Amino acid sequence: MTQKLILSDETAVQDVLKLCPEIYQDVVIAGETVQKGRRSCEERGDIIANCIDDGESVLDMGANFAYFGQRILSEKKDCCYLGIEREITFSFIAGKVMESFAGGAVINGNLDYEMLKLMDDSCASFDAIILTSIIHHFPKDHLVEMCLILDRMCKKVIIEASVPGDDGACGQGVLFEIFDKFKSIEDAMTVLFPTKDFELIGKAKSHVSTVERPMFLGTQRGGKEKYSKTARDPYIGKMTNERKYFIRGDKMVKQNLRNPHQELVDIKPGFLLWDWAMVGKYVTPNRETLITQAVDKFWRLPKNSTDIRPWNIIWSADGLQYIDCTSQVEPDHCNLNQEDINMINAWIDSIFC
Repeated sequence: MTQKLILSDETAVQDVLKLCPEIYQDVVIAGETVQKGRRSCEERGDIIANCIDDGESVLDMGANFAYFGQRILSEKKDCCYLGIEREITFSFIAGKVMESFAGGAVINGNLDYEMLKLMDDSCASFDAIILTSIIHHFPKDHLVEMCLILDRMCKKVIIEASVPGDDGACGQGVLFEIFDKFKSIEDAMTVLFPTKDFELIGKAKSHVSTVERPMFLGTQRGGKEKYSKTARDPYIGKMTNERKYFIRGDKMVKQNLRNPHQELVDIKPGFLLWDWAMVGKYVTPNRETLITQAVDKFWRLPKNSTDIRPWNIIWSADGLQYIDCTSQVEPDHCNLNQEDINMINAWIDSIFC
């Protein structure tokens, strides 16, 4: 009979580490290194943290044990971090790493091509996306399209890639089939991420060979205020509506297609909990944390709030925040109701089922 493994909050970190296929990154919990990893993390962490500014939102694809997340949230002010990790034991450990930080979150899931297409249609965006040794895991048939979507989703991107001679590195065939068509890796990057200007920001030791892997920073051409994205939907799953959404720098223009009305709103750094719940299961924040913060901050909302809905909640540097709850153009869109918090809690329950 097959037994099902359940990783509860009480499971000891060391016991879960014994189940991990590989101890890849250093495991740092509450500032203490509880396990050293196979790859050199400190030098990579130095390079990546140096590329992140205070107050930025960061997506880490293939987060492993969220080493880079804890470096960023430890060393930068008012940042929020979302780590996506599909291996369940890795994501469990990453969740424990992020528990020490108000702005840290981890999802056990996979941001694949189909999900990225949905994100592309929505308003999902980040200040920075970390892609360290992950591009070669993208399916070859969709690698270019996935990179183009990620380019549209961020103001800057940090990339580490394997190079010829990095014997033992997985996915070299996928990378080299792409890179061999260009004069250099930098040249390839400008095609895969066409709105970015790239620079070499350092090199890091490979854990499978004697070569060093280059690390690149791609920044928005013309400066981050030139970042733009057009979205058909405000969030994943909304039926086609009468608005379009234009993200420009740190502002969003909501344009009504049937009349001249439009709204200009400030974008708060963070990520929409609704959208990312579709990628996988939240490891942290957990259900209790989300409900506690949802209730507490609900009762602090201004009385003129009119649109309290699950798709208007982000995870930010300060944890859960309600956004876009009032409308100057559509003030009667919804009516603030004390029972709205019951709907929010029901939705939170549903994503942890």
